[in-house]
Amino acid sequence: MRDEIQTERGTGKPAAPGGAAGAESREELYRQEDFRRSITENSPDYILQVDPEGRVLYLNRAFHGVSAEKVAGNVIYDYLPQSHRVAMQECLERVLSTGAAGAAGAGAGAGAVDRYEAEHRTPDGGASWLEARVGPVVREGRVVALTVFIRDITETKLAQAALEKSEERYRALVEAIPDLMFRL
Repeated sequence: MRDEIQTERGTGKPAAPGGAAGAESREELYRQEDFRRSITENSPDYILQVDPEGRVLYLNRAFHGVSAEKVAGNVIYDYLPQSHRVAMQECLERVLSTGAAGAAGAGAGAGAVDRYEAEHRTPDGGASWLEARVGPVVREGRVVALTVFIRDITETKLAQAALEKSEERYRALVEAIPDLMFRL
């Protein structure tokens, strides 16, 4: 059984038992916490952890202009663009029911995630694409929370559209060349 990590009063840093071994353990906990904090705070993605009901337990930074502190404890669906709500709910439910990725995911097993993409309108009226990846947090054989990574994939979508348009133009050009040109 996994014990809860206690924190030192006023520091928020993990506390460890006393003594020399305790000091080494405490230092290792500090290193682990610093590493985790560095990853989440410097990530270009939104990183969230939600409970099985969709309440936000953790958010690494402001989400759609709302502070992480304000979002924490509230249901994530209330802060998502309308185009994402149903997709997110279905994705979370798949991971909760299976303990791993669903049909849309990368397959069952460790590290498996479920994902979806959705387009939404930005506050300035532009279009933006987001991709969400959801994985389970499993404790003692059951899903106790979900980790969600949300990434802006607008540039990738625009590049794909430009490539498709270029391919269509090239195909039209080739098809417009008379057959005689190829026989010479």
